[in-house]
Amino acid sequence: PAGTVGRPAGTVGRPAGTVGRHATLRPAGTVRRHAAPVATEDEAEAKEQLRQRVKGLLENVPSQLSGGAEMPRSTAALEAAYAKDSHADMYVTCLEFFMDLKIEYDTDDATELLRPTVHACTDIEEPATQEKLAPLYNAAMQMLNGAEPEIQLGIWKLIVDKLIDRVGLSKKEFYMWVDWCAGERGIM
Repeated sequence: PAGTVGRPAGTVGRPAGTVGRHATLRPAGTVRRHAAPVATEDEAEAKEQLRQRVKGLLENVPSQLSGGAEMPRSTAALEAAYAKDSHADMYVTCLEFFMDLKIEYDTDDATELLRPTVHACTDIEEPATQEKLAPLYNAAMQMLNGAEPEIQLGIWKLIVDKLIDRVGLSKKEFYMWVDWCAGERGIM
């Protein structure tokens, strides 16, 4: 998908750890466990890339807040995962942090700063709900691909707790709604 939260070094765009209006979370350092064994060096590199992304978010997001916005509720969990140096914990809490940013904040078009949202994102008929939740679901589903079972479980929990339960749909109804958002509204 276009745009990332923190681009790899050497690419044009926002600095690592910044959040733009159209940002999506791409799986940094996904390590596939069901394919051929991955070399320890690749795992270490993936973990370091994720550490840098998390560090960038924790350092840069505070300067992007405006209008009385405070850091997301998941900040403490992300800081703890970073301090623990656990790839699985950082991976899942990075997604949680990103979900919180997209759901709880809006981006000011003029300044590109984050401010508290005016949208509860609980009404599936509301365009803001469609524009925020459907892409978050798709990003989470992409992050599931090739992830370790522990990580997959954490991502599924976020999908249910942060997205599906938020709008009060069953899992099947939510999946159908996301498909509708993609097909009818062109929201990915």
